[in-house]
Amino acid sequence: MTSVKDKIVSWASQEDYEVHLESPPQNLPLEWIVRLTSKVPISANVVVQKPKDKDFLVISMGVMLSKDHYEGLSKMKEGERAELVYSIVRDLSCLCPDCTIIVQPSITDFQRLLATKTLYIEDLTREGFMSTVKLMVNILALLSLRLSTRFGPMPRTQRKPDESLGFI
Repeated sequence: MTSVKDKIVSWASQEDYEVHLESPPQNLPLEWIVRLTSKVPISANVVVQKPKDKDFLVISMGVMLSKDHYEGLSKMKEGERAELVYSIVRDLSCLCPDCTIIVQPSITDFQRLLATKTLYIEDLTREGFMSTVKLMVNILALLSLRLSTRFGPMPRTQRKPDESLGFI
């Protein structure tokens, strides 16, 4: 019989995610951790954790704001900053009503975002699991889009004119 971890590794690999098995820290009650990295449309790290003696998985993604976006937020008045962060959390919660969306350390000092969703093992399907992973990638994409729309895009390395984007 195939284990849940083996299924997740297989499903993610077949969907062209990079898969990394990690050892849980000894002080955390986790059986295992699998880190998935998306390649397209953006690079996002999604973490799958299996808590010890529990019948569910925790799918999560953490995002650290870029220096430029953090500085842009810091220049706003505290009330305006709180309103913008609130609207971002509201939009992400609409995208994923079953997710827990947390801004850290606070709504007026937004440095990091953590998105998590729980999947019960008895109901686990390939479609449901991969949909949740793609949802986490979309959360990152929406967050990036909202901040880039407000504060400008992140500086990127310019590609050479003769380099292909890899699209057909």
